[in-house]
Amino acid sequence: MNGDSFGNSLFSKTFIDIAMNVARTAQCVYQYGDGHASQEHETQRRLLALLINPIPE
Repeated sequence: MNGDSFGNSLFSKTFIDIAMNVARTAQCVYQYGDGHASQEHETQRRLLALLINPIPE
């Protein structure tokens, strides 16, 4: 994927960016868990902080 992202590729830049982001997401889920079976509700807190809670001024 790195070769395609920096060199000439048959794939579009958008497709390469999406593939890279999916790989990053998979690594993060593997490393930190998906939060589905977590008892600490860490994923819920992160999503609330990202999408719901306002940014402090």
